[in-house]
Amino acid sequence: MTEQQLSPSPPGGGAAPSIAPPVGPFDCVTDTRARILHEAAQLFSERGFDAPSVREICEASGVSKPTLYYHFGNRDGVVEAVLAQIESGFSAMCSWHLAQTQPSVAGLTGLFTAFFEVGAQQRWLIKLLSRFPTVPTRFMSGMPHPKQAEAALVSYVAAAAEDAALDVDAEATVWLLIGAFTRLSMLRLHFDFDETSDVLARRLVHQALGLASSDIATAKEMTR
Repeated sequence: MTEQQLSPSPPGGGAAPSIAPPVGPFDCVTDTRARILHEAAQLFSERGFDAPSVREICEASGVSKPTLYYHFGNRDGVVEAVLAQIESGFSAMCSWHLAQTQPSVAGLTGLFTAFFEVGAQQRWLIKLLSRFPTVPTRFMSGMPHPKQAEAALVSYVAAAAEDAALDVDAEATVWLLIGAFTRLSMLRLHFDFDETSDVLARRLVHQALGLASSDIATAKEMTR
């Protein structure tokens, strides 16, 4: 497989929707409930899911305890809502970006560029994702696992690989992409990267496709 085989395909037809693309799970804080979620998520990212108290969440959000209880029932309800918001937010981002082009390497790169941008602009969100291994067991059933978005991404990768004449296991490629994205995003929290989000996304997608198609030469080329 050569670099030319991995070059982006032209975008598909159709104009982009008039609405702006989603920019992360917690991009809207215009109402009380959203503000509580936003502030609670930031507290959880810094101190874990068990440490922040109801009082601290209320103070950060500028609301009273009765207001928090009205929207979420109790503190556990806040945690559950934050986890659900992560799932729905990233699912919305995934669906929106994949709908902009016909399946292609370019479209896949665009999606992960958007993900990297969210991580760069909302660094606390990456910290929050890194806290998932510490989520209390009572919340495990509510852990984000956007099956619909995952299935759509697998289908998109399969079609994009076919468009680029690559033979890959689409499901394995998706998990490779997500795992590598997570590790790179964590590294960006602690080290200065010269590469912009689009460059990182391009290298990530090319490397994942190269590895998935067992083309080690291409994989090595993408990591230089």
